[in-house]
Parts: sequence; C-alpha cells; structure tokens
Amino acid sequence: MKTTPRSDYPVRVRPRVWDEPEPAAPHYAGVYDVTLNSLVDIAFVPHLTTPGPPFDPRALPDNFDLIDDPQQARLAAVLLAQYVVTPDPGRAGSVASFERIPDEGPVRGVLFFVSPELFSVFERELGELSEMVGGLHPAGTVHYVADRAVIRFLREWVVTSDLFRPEDAALLQSGHRPEASADS
Repeated sequence: MKTTPRSDYPVRVRPRVWDEPEPAAPHYAGVYDVTLNSLVDIAFVPHLTTPGPPFDPRALPDNFDLIDDPQQARLAAVLLAQYVVTPDPGRAGSVASFERIPDEGPVRGVLFFVSPELFSVFERELGELSEMVGGLHPAGTVHYVADRAVIRFLREWVVTSDLFRPEDAALLQSGHRPEASADS
C-alpha cells in the first residue's frame, strides 16, 4: 500500500504568466506551477497539440523570451519541468517519462496524464489557490489546502508514483524544511 505524505509542508501555486517576461508571458496562460515544500515543482500544462513524448525542443526558439504562441509556451513548460500534469483523453490515468532540456547531461521528467474534465477542475482550483497561496513565500501549508481535488491528486497519485524521485518524496514525508536562504 502506498502512503501519502504526512508532513505539513508549505504549498505555493503561481500562474506562469506572473513569472515570465513580456512579450512571452501571455502565451503561458493556463500554465500553473505548484511548489511543495519550497523545493518540489509540478507544472500543470494545458493540452499540447504536439504529441509526445518524445518532444522536439527544436520547435522552440533558442531564446525562450521570444516564445510567440501558446503551444511553444506549453512545450517549453513541459521540457523544463521535472513533473508535469496535462490533459490527454487517450492517455488519461497513465504516466510517462520523457527527456527534458538538461542543464547538464540527460535529465528525465515525468508526465501525468488526466482527462480534460479533471484538468478543468484543476485549472479552476489552481486559479483560486494562486490567490490564496501564490506569494513568493508560501503562506499556506498542504493541510490548509488539502480539501482541493488538485492537492489530493498530487498527494495520492503524483507523490506516490513509482516515477516520483525518492529524494523528492523524502522531502514531503519527513517534514524536512529547507534552510532559509540569505536572500529570503
């Protein structure tokens, strides 16, 4: 039996448009970043018209500040993320690994496919949560927002997945909190 995280770690939810530079920012509409315990990031990315994995990073400009359409923005969001939740009616309920754009050497990411209907619920909740816990420093904990379907999904399906990195799971099981940085 898989267990869900027990610790009450901080949760932050931010629409990607808040963090991207103009003129690319509007193309990230609908993409949300959820950060658990200040270290584990999960991207929620609307439907991709580019089938994958594998994904072709050559479809993106060399400078991501020059992204000029939503599909490029979504592809960039996927290729830069460790964990991604995205709708796909044909693959809902499945999980796949993929090759990301690496900082150094090959890096694997994980895609969690959900139905478009469930993703719509997540989008609505993420919009609400971004108003509650969207600040640069998380103002809420996982227990504070645990009644949301999107948080239950993360705790019961993403974090317990066999493809979730053990070191990330340990951050959410043990209650470990990262040390405060000098610039916080």
